[in-house]
Amino acid sequence: PPPPSPTATPEPLLLTPKYPNPSPAKDKVWLPYVLSADADVNLRIFDISGELVLELGSLFEQAGAHERQWDLHNQAGTSVASGIYLCHIVATSKHNETDDAWVKVAVSR
Repeated sequence: PPPPSPTATPEPLLLTPKYPNPSPAKDKVWLPYVLSADADVNLRIFDISGELVLELGSLFEQAGAHERQWDLHNQAGTSVASGIYLCHIVATSKHNETDDAWVKVAVSR
């Protein structure tokens, strides 16, 4: 057999979303997820018709458990109405691997 490589094999990027908390949300919601490897993470929130409501922006995060908070406001700073919203989480590793997930968020005012 060939000798083992002296270079460590990087951990593949896996993004695992968790349940939003609280659900339904009334004034803010936490969006938890777990990364298997270091990655830039971007979160965008859409209404049920597919219109972009808010982009929370990209953050570099190390492997492990994380959560981002949404204050239930849109890009203009206005409170969103009651309803179902979709959060698209996209993680990109330094090796340009990507993984993404969709999470449903219920808002009740």
